[in-house]
Amino acid sequence: MASRVNAKIEKRKRNRENMRKFKKGGRRGTSRKKMMRKMQSSAARQIENEFIAKCFMTVPPPNADDEKA
Repeated sequence: MASRVNAKIEKRKRNRENMRKFKKGGRRGTSRKKMMRKMQSSAARQIENEFIAKCFMTVPPPNADDEKA
């Protein structure tokens, strides 16, 4: 039975070490690096969306008024 108790003690020790190793960062939420990346990507996405909107804008062809009159 001593080996079983010893195994449990070792398991507790391993679990404690892994909890320290894999615990979350000190700050709750996102890191500064992630925040900066999100800001840059949203700015780039907005510029891209504006460009795409300009590509699909309908512009009347020249002399359109002459044909209707």
